[in-house]
Amino acid sequence: MLLVKIFLEKKNLFEIFYFVLEGFKEAAEKFAEEAGISLSNVDLTSLDERLRIREAIESGKIQEAISLINTKAPELLDQNRQLAFHLKVIFHNLFSSFFSKMRNF
Repeated sequence: MLLVKIFLEKKNLFEIFYFVLEGFKEAAEKFAEEAGISLSNVDLTSLDERLRIREAIESGKIQEAISLINTKAPELLDQNRQLAFHLKVIFHNLFSSFFSKMRNF
C-alpha cells in the first residue's frame, strides 16, 4: 500500500512538471490543487514570460524573442552561444524567405 501511495505521489509530481514545462500554468495549478500538492516551491510567475518567448519564436518574431530573453536573463545568450546562433539562423532564414517571396511577388 505504501508503494502505491509513493507511486501516485511521484506520478502526480511528474504530471505537474509536464504541465509547467509545456506552459500549461492553469492546468498545473488545478491539478496540484486537486492532488493536494503545494506549488510553493515552483516559480509559476516566470512561466508567463517563458511562454511569451516561446510564442514569439514559434510565430517567427525572433527579434522580439531575443529582446524578451535579454530582459529576462541578460546573460543567457552570452553564456549559451549555440542558442544565440540558432536564434540568429532562424531569424536569417525568415528574413531571407520574406525577401525571396517579395521578389517573386
